[in-house]
Amino acid sequence: LVQEFLKKEKKRLGRYPRKVAFDLNGHETMRHFGVTEGQILYLLGVKPVWNEYRQVVDVELIPREQLNRPRIDVFIAIGGSYRDNFPSRVLLLDKAVRLAAKQREKDNYVLEFSQKMYQSLLEQGFSKKQARHLSFARIFGAKPGEFGTRILHLIPRSGVWDKREEITKVYLFTMSHIYTQGLWGKPMPKVYRSAMQGTEALLRTWASNMTSPLTNHHVYEYLGGLNLAVRSVTGKSVPAYIADVRDPRGAKLSRLEKILTKEFRVRLLNPAWIKGMMRNGYAGAGQMAELVKNTFGWKVTKKEVVSDHIFTEILETYVQDKHKLGLKKWFERENPYALQEIAATLLEAARKKLWKASQKEKEKLASLFVELTIKHGLSQGLITGGNQKLWEFTKTLYEQAPGKTQKELETFLTKLTPSPPPLVQGQKLKEKKEPEQKSSFSSPLNWILLLLFLFGFFSPFPLRKSKRSKREN
Repeated sequence: LVQEFLKKEKKRLGRYPRKVAFDLNGHETMRHFGVTEGQILYLLGVKPVWNEYRQVVDVELIPREQLNRPRIDVFIAIGGSYRDNFPSRVLLLDKAVRLAAKQREKDNYVLEFSQKMYQSLLEQGFSKKQARHLSFARIFGAKPGEFGTRILHLIPRSGVWDKREEITKVYLFTMSHIYTQGLWGKPMPKVYRSAMQGTEALLRTWASNMTSPLTNHHVYEYLGGLNLAVRSVTGKSVPAYIADVRDPRGAKLSRLEKILTKEFRVRLLNPAWIKGMMRNGYAGAGQMAELVKNTFGWKVTKKEVVSDHIFTEILETYVQDKHKLGLKKWFERENPYALQEIAATLLEAARKKLWKASQKEKEKLASLFVELTIKHGLSQGLITGGNQKLWEFTKTLYEQAPGKTQKELETFLTKLTPSPPPLVQGQKLKEKKEPEQKSSFSSPLNWILLLLFLFGFFSPFPLRKSKRSKREN
C-alpha cells in the first residue's frame, strides 16, 4: 500500500512526498490489526519488533541503504477510541518518530521538519529544552475522556454557521491535544500547527464491510475535519487517499473522490439499492436521508470530492422520481420526515452556495418542503429544527414560485414553531408524616404491672419458703 501510494504521489508531485497526515481510527485498527500503523512505520523507515507471542513490543530502524528512499515525515490525528484502547501503540508510534528524526541523513524529511519545528517553537516563546522535546511530537487528538471532534453534529446544524472557517475552528480546538513522551492530552495548539506544516496528502484505512466512507458519517467527521485543518494551517488543498483493505488479498489504494463516486453509483443513486431500502420501510427511508446528509457533510469538509451534478441527481432521483419508483407516496406512507430532510438538505446546499441549483430546482424543493411541513409538521431534525435561515430562504422561494397561495404560506409558517406539548400530570411525591407513637409505659396500668413484676422478682418470700420446706423434709 505504501509503495502504491508513493508511486501515485511521485507521479503527481514529481518527487517523494515530504509529509503525510493520517486519520488513525481505533475501530478500524480492531478490524485490520495494524495496517495503518504499518504504513506509518514504513514511511518513517522504521519496522516493528515482535516477541515470541507475535506481539509488537518495540520498533527498530530500517537502514537507509535497505530503505532505498527518504524517510517521510508524518502527522497523526487519533480518535478517542484509539487513544483509550491502544495507548501503548501511541507510545510506540511516538518512539518511531523520535527514532527516525535522530538519523543524520541528507534526505531525512522527519529530521528536516523536526529542525523546522524546533526553530518555529523557539520563535513562539518556548525554551530550548521544551522546543527540542516538542519538535518530535506528531500525534494529536481530543482531550482525555472526550470522543469525537465536535463537528459531527455541527455540520448538519447548518443554520448556526455560515462559513467553513467556523467548522475548522471547532475541529482545531478539539483535536489539538498532544500525545507524546511525557505529555498526554495537554492542549498545545501552537505545537499542533507546527507539526502539521508541510502536509502534502491524507490517508485513512477502510476495513469495514458494514460501512463505507459515504454511509459512515464519522469518516467525513474525522478525515474531512483533518482536511479542513490542513487547508487552514498550510493554505493548501491536498489529496486524500483511502487504503481499502476489506479484502486482505486485494488491498488497494484509491483517491477519496473515486471511492465516493462509486458509492454514489452503487448506493445513493442506484435504483436497485433504493428498492432494497424501500423494503425496509421507515428505517430504509431514514438511511436514504442519512446518505444525502453525509453527501452534504463531504461537500462542507472537502468540497472537491462532491461534484455539483451529484446534488442535481439526488433531486432528480428522490424528488422528481426519475426511476418511477413511486417514491413520494412511499415516503408519505412510511416516513415523510425523511423526504422532508432530503429536501431541506438540498435547500441548504443551495442556500450556502455549495450547489449551483437553478431557480426552478430551488422552487421545486421549497414547494415540496412547504407541502410536507403543512401535512406532517416539521421534522425538527438537525437541519430543519430551529433553522430560521432555512425557513426564510424557503419562504422567499415559495413566494416566487407560480401558483402558490398566501394561505398555504401562512399555514406553513405556523407549523415551523410547534405549540408546546400538553403538560403531562403524573404521580406526585408527597411527604408522609408518621403518627407519633406514645410510649408503651404511658398507661398507669402498665406502670402498676411493671412494679408488681419487679416486686415479685426481688421479693425474699419465695426463698424463705424454700428453706422452711427443706427443714420440714
